[in-house]
Amino acid sequence: MNSARESYQVFPRWTSGFWTWLTGRPLSDESACVHPSPLGFAACAAASYVSGLAIALAAFHAKGLLFAGGLLLGWTLTVSGARRMISTVAHQCIHAQFSSNRQVDRAVADLFVAMTLTQTAADYRREHFLLHHRSDVFTSIDDPAAQFLYRAGFQPGCTTRRLWSRLAMTLIAPRFHLMFLHGRLWSQAKSIASRRGLWLVCWIPVLCGPAWNWYSWTALLVGALLPVTFFYHISVMLEFISEHAWFVEPDKTLRAKYVHGTHSWGRFCGRRVPIRQGKSTINYAVQWMLWTLEHVFYHLPVRLIVLPGDLPQHDFHHRNPATDQWTTAAHAREQDVAHGDPRWPPYQEFWGLHTAIGHVFEGIAAAHPIVMSASRSPPRLSRAQEILRAPR
Repeated sequence: MNSARESYQVFPRWTSGFWTWLTGRPLSDESACVHPSPLGFAACAAASYVSGLAIALAAFHAKGLLFAGGLLLGWTLTVSGARRMISTVAHQCIHAQFSSNRQVDRAVADLFVAMTLTQTAADYRREHFLLHHRSDVFTSIDDPAAQFLYRAGFQPGCTTRRLWSRLAMTLIAPRFHLMFLHGRLWSQAKSIASRRGLWLVCWIPVLCGPAWNWYSWTALLVGALLPVTFFYHISVMLEFISEHAWFVEPDKTLRAKYVHGTHSWGRFCGRRVPIRQGKSTINYAVQWMLWTLEHVFYHLPVRLIVLPGDLPQHDFHHRNPATDQWTTAAHAREQDVAHGDPRWPPYQEFWGLHTAIGHVFEGIAAAHPIVMSASRSPPRLSRAQEILRAPR
């Protein structure tokens, strides 16, 4: 078995679809059993978001384990839905890959960013196409996303230990979350001046108005505001910091566009299953128990909240930004691995979010120190915030 994914074949064949979804990588000979349409994918993402908010708020009418379980389920559905709405659907709308009509794509993107109060589609598109996807800017200090990381303390020359500490502190720092929220709201506020923006934000009083009478302030803050801000920000940062080789110099011997291949990778949720290999029965059983707990309490939450949708295969998007196979990106990536353009650098992959983050930190630590000039304007936090989970 050459791949960690192939090791999952110890389970019955009928479970293969679940393991493909969970890990983000299919078997080499596996075909997609479901081909969701863009509209269906978008509807599921929005339903997850709205139902998550409803369940989290409804949990405050329950007690004990029902309250805790309902709140946890609601938070998970809310964050997962919001990330798919923006990171996948709005992202593809920006790339004009949602429908065959650009106006429809723009309308869907505008609706979703208004529902989630994230960076407007116009800002999202402008920053994405002008900078991040340009081969001469991608992951360099001229990339607004990289500038955000630099100012957040993720700077070339820092030790990996310091970078890990910085990440832990950033995720709980009130300043980070306030700046993140400010950037989102400011981007939305500017759009209100337009008729389109004013119409889109009307959903807030219409949908939320009755909630003021039905729920307490505690329920609204904990059940709705917390997942839409605090948990959402953490999800975005963990995904963002793990996806590219920030500040690492590209290979000058390759064509410029190949930096999208060398500086991006697959991020898969899972670990090779335990192998007996002469281990005692107790030792083998303990390894399986730890493997199971790791998947239930680590890889599954990461897949749902940090890497939902097509984010595990984000490297496939950078190689094929105009693909219409984004609803089945896992299988499309696998086909590209086997039959893609051989001139591109080989695909890379990391199993476990922590492994991908560790690889990024090693690259930052080894990169040449950078001194930012005063003339280089800082990126608007909104860019790094969603953190640009918009188009990459």
